[in-house]
Amino acid sequence: MSGELSMRIRPATALLFSALVACADGNDSVTQPVQMSAGAGAGAAGASGAAGGAAGALGGAGAAGALGGAGAAGALGGAGGGGPGGAGGAPGSGGAGAVAAGASGGGAGAGAAGASGAGGSPIDPMAGPPDIPTPTGTCPEFQDGTVTFMVNGASRRTVISMSSAAETMSGPLIFYWHATGGSPSEAQRGLPVRDVLAEGGIVVAPIDVSNAGVFPWLSQFAEHDALFDEVLGCAAQNTMIDVRRIHALGWSAGGIMSTHLSCARSKYISSVATYSGGGGCMFQEMDNKFPAMILAGGPGDQLVLNFYTGSMDWQARLKEAGHFALFCDHGGGHSIPSRLVPDVWQFFKDHPYGTNPSPYAGGMLPSGISSVCEE
Repeated sequence: MSGELSMRIRPATALLFSALVACADGNDSVTQPVQMSAGAGAGAAGASGAAGGAAGALGGAGAAGALGGAGAAGALGGAGGGGPGGAGGAPGSGGAGAVAAGASGGGAGAGAAGASGAGGSPIDPMAGPPDIPTPTGTCPEFQDGTVTFMVNGASRRTVISMSSAAETMSGPLIFYWHATGGSPSEAQRGLPVRDVLAEGGIVVAPIDVSNAGVFPWLSQFAEHDALFDEVLGCAAQNTMIDVRRIHALGWSAGGIMSTHLSCARSKYISSVATYSGGGGCMFQEMDNKFPAMILAGGPGDQLVLNFYTGSMDWQARLKEAGHFALFCDHGGGHSIPSRLVPDVWQFFKDHPYGTNPSPYAGGMLPSGISSVCEE
């Protein structure tokens, strides 16, 4: 079924399934990476073996032409990105000022036009995500305990975990979404919270809306996206969080919510992890190839839905769209595998905003990551 999750649904789960299909609707239109046609134009000067490509028609980062060598610098994009056969510079990041064509040198190489030629890539790993959301209400004081945010005029409660380290250290902001029948305290099981707080991190575990129904999160995606925006905007204004380290994590229904959020707010997400999550979704920002750590409990990971196949489907969708997606089959059924919880924290630390390619790519897993995990 095009655009639907590959999961087995029981008749009594129509509500959950409809929410998941709504999340997955149109997925086929986003699983292919965007190919920027202006990138080919940016490298047009290389067609005759000239020394580098000319600046792109849209002012983007230049890329090597069909017969050109290394890409030339774009008019607004800084150093151009080399084609698959060339060696060019890194994609431009929107720098001002024209750089002379041919600066990178060009022979009659076989590089094809790069994919980032239109306006340069908006991804700047050092600066973090652009356009952090502006809060819609008055921001509350961030403190350990229950904190209420005003989101588009409505109050939303969260449970925040933080320590005094957040006053002097720039740590991550991690959103944790609990499972059906769970509570915000589940974050203590899904994360080594003490370690996160020791590095100045802040963990935000939302409390669902009162009319959520049987399954948390899944019938109110837009409201939870807005809550994410509000918390992020307030945290960026009033705390020392590192905006290059914004992560999402959850289990079961919370894993599905994390899947959705990673796509719906892909402009901001640094990396994501799910315990028995998965699904399909539309990417807010195609250029930020956020990495994902996808944990599932083998064929027995079923509770209303088949989370095992759903997780595998999500890995395939991400990889097809150019993301690094690590799949960890812990074999423990529908559960949070306690032995892999530290691995999730390690994965987040190793994958701040704009980490592409992943340092884990090609099977280069560090010693802190379990051998049950693989690309």
